[in-house]
Amino acid sequence: FGIDKIILKNSAMKLHILEGKKDAYFHSPTFKSLIQFAQTHPKRCKIKEQNQKLIFSIESINSLDDSFNVFSFFSKN
Repeated sequence: FGIDKIILKNSAMKLHILEGKKDAYFHSPTFKSLIQFAQTHPKRCKIKEQNQKLIFSIESINSLDDSFNVFSFFSKN
């Protein structure tokens, strides 16, 4: 899936993308789904690079069900 670490804290979920610029992953349908989610939910999602890692922060994640709904979006696209 390409995610190294998931952190659920303070009503937010942070997805740490695997280190290294692996072109195959950045052209994958999974990564495109992450970008599409960020574009469709600009107020909830932020993308930043920190220590050569990409971190997707998604706000308004108040339960595990909320996080599962986000992951179901990724798997549909």
